[in-house]
Amino acid sequence: MSFKVGDVVRLKSGSPKMTVEYIERTSTKISVHCIWWNENTNEFDREVFPADALKIDDGENKIQIPEYSPV
Repeated sequence: MSFKVGDVVRLKSGSPKMTVEYIERTSTKISVHCIWWNENTNEFDREVFPADALKIDDGENKIQIPEYSPV
């Protein structure tokens, strides 16, 4: 999968939403530099992940609120 700067991504195994900040390509691998807001520390965190570990955020992990229906 190819990513571009500004894409919103998650780890395939689950993670907070992260924004692609920079992409580093070599002849053997693609590393994706990501940034996200850490609510526990109230600071931005940054980390580098292999492109194969990430997926575009598709919104699947949104909380579904059941529709209210009066009885």
